[in-house]
Formats: sequence, structure tokens, C-alpha cells
Amino acid sequence: QGVFSSLGARARAGMGSGSMRAADSLGGSVLSGISVLLVAWFLAVALVAGTPSALTQKVRDSFLLTELDSVMPAQGRTLFSALRNTFDENFFPQVFAGIATPELVPVAPPDGTLAGSAVAQGARDSVVEVFGDAPRCKVTLTGSGFAIGKDTVMTNAHVVAGTDRVTVRLGGTERERRATVVLFDPRTDVAVLKVDNLDADVLEFASKPASRGDDAIVIGFPGGGAFTAGAARIRDIQDARGADIYDKTSVVREIYSLRARVRPGNSGGPLLDQRGRVLGMIFAASVDDPASGYALTASSIAKDAVNGSRATAPVSTGRCL
Repeated sequence: QGVFSSLGARARAGMGSGSMRAADSLGGSVLSGISVLLVAWFLAVALVAGTPSALTQKVRDSFLLTELDSVMPAQGRTLFSALRNTFDENFFPQVFAGIATPELVPVAPPDGTLAGSAVAQGARDSVVEVFGDAPRCKVTLTGSGFAIGKDTVMTNAHVVAGTDRVTVRLGGTERERRATVVLFDPRTDVAVLKVDNLDADVLEFASKPASRGDDAIVIGFPGGGAFTAGAARIRDIQDARGADIYDKTSVVREIYSLRARVRPGNSGGPLLDQRGRVLGMIFAASVDDPASGYALTASSIAKDAVNGSRATAPVSTGRCL
């Protein structure tokens, strides 16, 4: 820095006086201002990447910082996701890129009776607990999945990313069965598995999307534990601009915002309506509200469901997260 300062001083000395010095001062002021803004944005990203707090919300509410964030190139805004992953051990993908996140739409609490309903409990024979071994990364991943065919399971790509071996357990109680990953979509965050002789009860997809305020059910194996059904309510349906599971590419996903508790291990589980039809697939939790989560809509995963059902050959599961 001292060398460059010395060179700059010599250059200014050679400018003489008048318009050249004025232009130099103006240029220096502009560059200094830009540098200050970039440093402020970087610090804001680092702050928001940490544990949510009152200060975090003030950063999100800052007009200057959110406007600056909105004009950053996609590559710059994906840095937000990469930084957050440094602090976040939940392995959820980032739903929204950047500093600002949409406000959660207020809705009534979910109908708690749905968790114990016959529909919720009847889904047990249609869902699997997923285990992924990734020895290269010295980690074992756990998640959920659901049957889109007798021997075909859909889950999240981040549940099996970088794995060498994947197994599933129907209902979370039957013996583990070896699964083959036949579709891996890190952009949408979808993977499809083939499991010989699984013979699961296939879940039907809903014919139309849910609306704000509708009841729903979150099914899965949170925390790598037992089969769990949780009541949910649809907050909103929206197009979310975020990053792929590797935080490299900007993507737009159609998602449901939910009033529901979503925990690690729920990833890949189905979001069901009151008739037991698939509205979507759980893939992330809110970083701001422990009583909120997100699901990919049925329409956003439909193409992968069709292609995965037809696929038979194993595919790469990419690198570890």
C-alpha cells in the first residue's frame, strides 16, 4: 500500500495544477466512496450470514444496503450463500440470494389435529428415511423421500450430494435397502432414486396448487429420528431467486412459504394436502423464523419426477456440499 501511495503522490505532483488535479481528486473521491460501499456490503453479508438477531434485521431493513445488494452481479450475490454456509451446519440450500428476504406472510396457526390424522399416519408406507455415505467428505447425510413409483423415490439433491452409497428405509422401520441415484438436479435441488423391491405405496400429485391459508402436512424424519407428521399452513407461493445447492449459479424456484416447523432431516419429505396428495417437497427452513419453512411446488419438481421415473442408469451425485 505504501508503494502505491508513493507512486500516486508522484503522479499527482506531475499533474501540475488546475483541471487535472481536480479530476484526480474527484476520481479519488468516487473510488473511495465505492470502496466504502463495497466494504459495507461485504460486512452486511457476513453479518446476515450469522445467527439471526436484532442487528441482522436492521441490516435487512437498510434501504441503502438492500439497494446496493440488488445491483450486485449474480456472482457477487451468491457470495452471500457461500458465507452463510460457513456458519450454517444444517446443509439446507439457500432459498433467497442477497441480503433482503421477502417478509413472511402472516397466516393463522396450522391445524394441529392434522398431524395425527389418518391421512398423515397413512403416509408412513409411502415415505422413506434416506441415508447417504460420503466418505470423501467424512460425513453421513440423512433426509427423507417419498415414493413416486413402486420402486422409485424422490428426495432432495442436497441429501445425496457427494455420496458413494445411498440406502433407504421404508417408513423408517423396515430394513435398509440399497438405492441407486438415477437423477441428480443440483439447480432445482431434486434427486430420484431407484430401489429394487421397495414396493412402496405411491403418492399421487395434487392436480392444482395450494392457496394462501390452506392446510397442509409436513412428513419426514427430522433429526434422523422417527417418522414424524407435522401440521402446516401455506403462507404464500412465490418465485424465489436463490442459488443452486453448490452456491455457484443463480436459480429461480417456485416455492411454497410455510408456517410449519422444518428441521434437518425433513429435507426431501412430501408436503401433503388434507387428502394425502403431494403439493410439493420440503427443502429448506427459514433462517429468520423457526416456525417457518419452504417447499418446492409440485409443478417445479414435475419434470424431474417424469424424467427420474423413466431413468434406470446410475448418475454422478456431484461433489460434497
